[in-house]
Amino acid sequence: MTRLKDIAQAVGVSVSTVSLVLNGKSRGRVNDETARAVRESADRLGYYPNLAAKSLRSKRTHTIGLLSDSIAGSPFSPELIRGAQQAAWDAGYVLFSVYLRTDRDSEELALQSLLQRDVEGLILATDYHRVRSVPSLPNDVPIVCADCRPADESGAGYAVVPDEYQGAYTATSHLIENGHTRIGYIGTADRGPHREGPRPRRAGGNGRVALLEAVGGGARRRRARDRGENGRGGGAMSATHDPRITFGAAVTALASEDERIVVLSADSGKSSGFGPFMAQFPERYVECGIQEQGVTGVAAGLATMGKVPVFCAIAPFVTCRNFEQMRNDLGYMRQNAKIVGRNGGFTYSDLGATHHSREDYALMRMIPGMTVLAPQDYHEIRGAVAAMVRHVGPVYMRIGAGPVPELFPDGEFEIGKGRHIREGGDVTVVTTGYTTAAVVEAVQLLAERGIDVDLLGLGTVEPLDEDLILASARKTGHVVTVEEHYDRGGLGGAVAELLSRDATARIDRIGIPHNYVSSGPYAALLEKFGLDADGVARQVEEFVRPRNS
Repeated sequence: MTRLKDIAQAVGVSVSTVSLVLNGKSRGRVNDETARAVRESADRLGYYPNLAAKSLRSKRTHTIGLLSDSIAGSPFSPELIRGAQQAAWDAGYVLFSVYLRTDRDSEELALQSLLQRDVEGLILATDYHRVRSVPSLPNDVPIVCADCRPADESGAGYAVVPDEYQGAYTATSHLIENGHTRIGYIGTADRGPHREGPRPRRAGGNGRVALLEAVGGGARRRRARDRGENGRGGGAMSATHDPRITFGAAVTALASEDERIVVLSADSGKSSGFGPFMAQFPERYVECGIQEQGVTGVAAGLATMGKVPVFCAIAPFVTCRNFEQMRNDLGYMRQNAKIVGRNGGFTYSDLGATHHSREDYALMRMIPGMTVLAPQDYHEIRGAVAAMVRHVGPVYMRIGAGPVPELFPDGEFEIGKGRHIREGGDVTVVTTGYTTAAVVEAVQLLAERGIDVDLLGLGTVEPLDEDLILASARKTGHVVTVEEHYDRGGLGGAVAELLSRDATARIDRIGIPHNYVSSGPYAALLEKFGLDADGVARQVEEFVRPRNS
């Protein structure tokens, strides 16, 4: 059997160089000519450690997409996955995958997610007729059903194969032979890629990577464009900005003046906007790898030594996965560390429940002494970064993913102080974070319907601006909170707790129902849960009209 050592001897390089090339880590470390020679030698010597390694070195540019979703009534067996991979391998393709999760009520959203990835065919392990009847599914998309039910040849490309290795092999080969190179598999798996790049997952040797990133920059740009078109209404208000780039630039600017600032990464630096920081302050950038619990502990240690560590990654990974370290290492020890969760709420819409952050406000505000920030626009992100660095003590800040507008004038961000955005007397609406842009639009719609809203925007969830909220509540007698978070435990819970001590107003809450959220396009999820401008306006009107009728 060919070993790395054999390839290294054939090319005249070290074994570590061969390993870097074959594991996709050679960019910037190995010159292109050497990398090409290593791959050619590996092909010549027949070194294929797994399906992805062979396929990624293939000259073919097409891909097959494995997209999995609980539309299906039964999960795919390992044999089915292996059969599909083998068929792809034999045809010279790589089997890329991203796993989605939904429920029967959200089938159309899931299929929209699949079709946005240019999927040209579907393999199902569920009821063919139910999926075919979804209005958004074009009639010419071929379907192969990977189950044992009787065939019904009424569908384009419809066939029935057993849910085992040979069935999957046959189904995949059938679609490849007919020119379909992006195939969506519908199943019940609920696993999403952690790494945000076209790098094979090692677990099980399956060579899975994220289709969204792997098919090229166009898909990523389409995704960002779609979020921008259907974002928080900022486009009509002002220029918009990527919150992650804005955040990273603000930290980098402060670091040039404050040598205490150290940036920590859990394989998340560049996607958190820290590319310029890495280039400018390489000695103050620490890549720890995918281990959020450990990174939080490192942050606590650095804080003990007088540094100001800033750690940013996907929101659920820096609040749920490492909660014990946040609670004990940072909260209990009162360490001066700054943790930032990006892609908050369900802005990581299509990666499903594992990558959604619906409970971060609730978790973080339960840690005594933890400050929780949720800047509402471009200028507030910059101001909140400066404020959290000035603040002595642990801070959690949530930012989103889609473009944010410039809602407010540039100015100093003060922790614990909200904004009185609009005067009104019918109802108080309290919102926070990037949701504020949609709420501003909703309030304009409500004004046109004769409902006068007293609008409060909070850049801080913990501590609340109690004086601002109570003054407005006493004036209107009715408070509605709006947040891209569960409708319990977060901003709505905090305001309800406040009002329970000062029984001056009725309270209603607009948020995400206490359940797992399906995969789907971001704008469609906002609409589904009434968190777009129209949905917020409709719900506030429903709350207010009965009281006034």
